[in-house]
Amino acid sequence: MPTEGKAAVVILRGQVLLGLLCCTGLGFESVMGLLNAEDSSRQIEANISEPLQVQAFAVSFFLWLIGVTVLRTVLAREIVARKRWARRTLIAFEVADIALGVAIWLAVAAATGDPELTGAVIAGSSLGLLIAAALIGLVRTPEMEQWCDRSRNNTASGHGRRAEPVRR
Repeated sequence: MPTEGKAAVVILRGQVLLGLLCCTGLGFESVMGLLNAEDSSRQIEANISEPLQVQAFAVSFFLWLIGVTVLRTVLAREIVARKRWARRTLIAFEVADIALGVAIWLAVAAATGDPELTGAVIAGSSLGLLIAAALIGLVRTPEMEQWCDRSRNNTASGHGRRAEPVRR
């Protein structure tokens, strides 16, 4: 596997570990919040719906985070297995990730008008956007395209040797 591919897989696996840690923490916090909540019917009768909305948001974010973590796990595994679709899916996913990050920046700036809060959101999400851009750059190299497009029996590019077998 090219060095770029190894770096991309390491980054993806790091993101998977971070996703699992966040899922564990958020899941624990959501379950504990639901278990420690006062009687929900009293909250609804008193028209105090914000805690329920916050819990619904936390649970939906938790489910989204699990889905993204599973997707990154599958993509890392399938890139190592030389699957063309995994490379293309990763590129599309990271482009969507960057677009979503920029949309969040614009939404926060438009909704709050607070330059300090907007700056904090940009600073907080910049690392994720840089990592997404790095992943796109790593898997778009000609070496990675060739790696993911080769079958097990093709010869490596011009070197006269057999391609590496896929390890499962």
